[in-house]
Amino acid sequence: MLMDRKTIGFIGAGNMAFAIAGGIPNPVCLYDRNAKAYEKFIGDRYTVCASISELVNASNLIVLSVKPQNFADALPEIAAAVSGKRRVILSIAAGITLETLENALPGQPVIRVMPNTPLLVGEGAAVLCRGKLASDSDFAEAEALFAAGGVTAEITEDKMNAEIAIHGSSPAIFFEMADRVMKYGSSIGLEERDALQLFCQTMIGSAKMMLTDSRSPKELSRAVCSPGGTTLAMLDQLENYRWLEGLEASFVACTRRAEELSGK
Repeated sequence: MLMDRKTIGFIGAGNMAFAIAGGIPNPVCLYDRNAKAYEKFIGDRYTVCASISELVNASNLIVLSVKPQNFADALPEIAAAVSGKRRVILSIAAGITLETLENALPGQPVIRVMPNTPLLVGEGAAVLCRGKLASDSDFAEAEALFAAGGVTAEITEDKMNAEIAIHGSSPAIFFEMADRVMKYGSSIGLEERDALQLFCQTMIGSAKMMLTDSRSPKELSRAVCSPGGTTLAMLDQLENYRWLEGLEASFVACTRRAEELSGK
């Protein structure tokens, strides 16, 4: 079992905590100031704690899944709870730097992680970067937590903010595309569920082709296109709306926001 059945504590029980916890078999402790956040955590693996201190005492590894804008309020209480103890601490908050975390939590091994919500269905992706006090075994435990629900990669912190757009925030793009496909399907008389299933299977198949085919994504796109055909008509229309430029601009905006949260 993952990390010898160690107990994983989540400070903040939002959607991302739910996605991570749902992909592992370990016992889980939860603390959130909003009691309604616990409602989706169903099963005897989950223990609700009355305080951060109680959670720290009951957990071997702690995931800080507090929203970035709430970190300043939460860190002093977390620091008091871990004082005199050693806990591997993972932060999934966009923009909160290792330096900020290490200054607030002196002596603690800290690792930053940027996961995504598809972890919940075992098809997630996460990147990790380690702080100064995080040992190889600390990092291995952190990586195992996220590898249980998908793929992982280690990167340096200077790339973290820019990388968020690649996999951390990008699921929302696919979800928005699917929503528009469902609406279009409905407008031409298809059941929305049928349209969604067809589009999702197309995304799955296209992703597998990109991962297994020796051709580049651009070459695969060209292979779908016939001169004067329907696919070129679709792509030409998208180009009229300069969608690729808009997509790239969205990546830049995502990175800029992460840097703002970092105080840059």
